[in-house]
Amino acid sequence: MPHLQPTTFYMLKPVTYLSFILTLLSTVVLTACDDKDDSSGYPALQTELVEALTGTEKNVNAIRLDNGITYAVSQQIGSNVADTLYRCVCSFTYDTNNEKLSVYALTVIPSNFPFPTDTLPPAQSSDIKLISNWITPRYVNAYLSFQTTSQGTHQFIFVEDSVTQNPDGTSSAYVRLFHQRPSHDPLSYSQKQYVSLPTYYYHDKADTVHLEIGSQSIIALP
Repeated sequence: MPHLQPTTFYMLKPVTYLSFILTLLSTVVLTACDDKDDSSGYPALQTELVEALTGTEKNVNAIRLDNGITYAVSQQIGSNVADTLYRCVCSFTYDTNNEKLSVYALTVIPSNFPFPTDTLPPAQSSDIKLISNWITPRYVNAYLSFQTTSQGTHQFIFVEDSVTQNPDGTSSAYVRLFHQRPSHDPLSYSQKQYVSLPTYYYHDKADTVHLEIGSQSIIALP
């Protein structure tokens, strides 16, 4: 199944009017919303990083959580590419009647298989600050901030600098997050961004993955 390229960003929107309104109203943060305010009229949403899977007709037909469980979705959600895996921030509720997820917000985040370092422009100084990170079975996930004035699209691309053999016979992949800033977008205020490195890419290529984001390094097992 092909993986979403890092230079392309999509917003997937439920086709129902109610879902679209909740997409605008819900704040996308990685926290479980366990408390329900009955007076609001809105359901309690759970928000997580997930894998959204599209079928031959370009619709999202399944959502896979990081615990490995895959659910069908209760509404039609269109995308731009067929037979594709998207890494997304997803706000949803679980329908116990039909064992499906009702999706209220689905936003693709940068999550590419690492490119060779010589395929990108020369490295530029970056203002990326790593806020937090966590490791799941298939990804290294990070929440970061960068400076912007919202004048153009920032690109976040994972780059492979090398795969080296260690004296003990193991191998290590060295990956960094490349941040490409629009030339006409000066530093101003902080904006937040989620990114996910698909470590499963290295299952047969390396024993450990060393990811550099800004001035910090994260070590994970593929």
